Amino acid sequence: MTRVAPFGLLQPVFAIVAGVIFLHEPLTAALVTGAVACIVGVAITQRQSLSWRSRAVAAPVSAGRAVT
Repeated sequence: MTRVAPFGLLQPVFAIVAGVIFLHEPLTAALVTGAVACIVGVAITQRQSLSWRSRAVAAPVSAGRAVT
């Protein structure tokens, strides 16, 4: 759930794209800035999650036994 939940923040990006394509809404600089901010936020959270997960997988060896 923690890996999937941040992708809900991309909903405004898809709404902007759909509004521009289907409803011919104007694409303003403020909308583009907001969309980029959403995408960057999701990318940052996913990158931190991946780096944390890789450290957690690489570390579980203690006293010659694998920790489960």
